[in-house]
Amino acid sequence: MIGTGEMIEPSEAGGGAQAAGGAGTPNGAGTTGGAGTPLKGGRGAPAGDLPREGARRLSRRLALSLLFQLDFGGSSPEERLDLFRENFSPDFDEEGSLGIGSAAFKRSWPFARELFLGAAEKREELDLEISRVLINWRLPRLSAVDRNIIRLALHEMRHLPEIPFKTSVNEAVEIAGIYGDADSGAFVNGVLDKFKPAPAEGGGEALKDPPGGGA
Repeated sequence: MIGTGEMIEPSEAGGGAQAAGGAGTPNGAGTTGGAGTPLKGGRGAPAGDLPREGARRLSRRLALSLLFQLDFGGSSPEERLDLFRENFSPDFDEEGSLGIGSAAFKRSWPFARELFLGAAEKREELDLEISRVLINWRLPRLSAVDRNIIRLALHEMRHLPEIPFKTSVNEAVEIAGIYGDADSGAFVNGVLDKFKPAPAEGGGEALKDPPGGGA
């Protein structure tokens, strides 16, 4: 089992919707009482300090890592937040486990915290909604990565209406491409598409991406 302070590589993170029993392979994420193991940024993941427009992508990655750890128990959401920050914030972690700078972490942490706590609080409600749209799959049989990416995106759709639907989907698919396997992006996209809002009156789309990129 990977130790408390080690990183999970993208290929080891349980990615892939079809990885039967993926949730039962914690790769160290469930170390009781420990800080857990943050998901390590892989292909396409930013390194070092981020420009401001990349802060929300990083927030989603941090929230995913926290929710991934929470799946395996051992602490409350609030305790998990404290442990994560104390062990992996660039201000405290001399090894730089997250691969990001202090300024980027500080910009991204408030939204990461909001996303994680919101999804953790509404997890049962989110899981019921997701289970209703899955075909030939039960939620516990999805990989831990795919399951939690879908949870986070659906939480945005249901509880953060200022974020366009397309943005939530696009961000989820991009992050699935970083941490999941070759099929994760398409699978996550297919599941989230089932929550697409009805077209606005007059035939236009109800929600559109804001100019200049994601929310």
